[in-house]
Amino acid sequence: MMHDDEAAAIETSIRAAGDPRRAVAERAYLKSDREFCGASAPAVRAIVRTWCAARPDLSRDRLLAVTAWLWDRPLFADTILQILPTVDPPGLALVGDVDRSNVAAVAQALARMRGHAGDVHLDLSGLLFCDLGGLQVIVRASQALEPGRRLVLHGIPHQLERALEIVDWAPLPNLTIAGGPSA
Repeated sequence: MMHDDEAAAIETSIRAAGDPRRAVAERAYLKSDREFCGASAPAVRAIVRTWCAARPDLSRDRLLAVTAWLWDRPLFADTILQILPTVDPPGLALVGDVDRSNVAAVAQALARMRGHAGDVHLDLSGLLFCDLGGLQVIVRASQALEPGRRLVLHGIPHQLERALEIVDWAPLPNLTIAGGPSA
């Protein structure tokens, strides 16, 4: 498929711009077992801008398809949870179970989202279980956002929505349940 070829070309360019020493340092700094190529954010932006500029007829759908291919990898994965980037809306998806064994990874992923502009979107439609620690991480992530920004929960399981209500965390100003009333 053409999108796969284009995305693979972008990935190849990003990897070529990477520095192995930087990759090791990034991995250690983030305490991650994920793969890093060591390319700086300005280098990645320049590669993507050049790619986009060479395609004046680039449609939103085509861009989303290429982006989805590039991001179609978990940011975190263990035996019970995957944290995946989402494209539309930009954010994260939790798939599986959140418990004390992986709650720190959820907290780190949500903390990294604070650096992005706009609201933070969290898709919970694939969440099977979330203990109180996981719920606390989600609430704390919303509280850490600047005024005017929100953590928007999509596909929240009914039992998790009910737990937010029981502990009186549902009406927080920076926490919104998509499809529900704004907090």
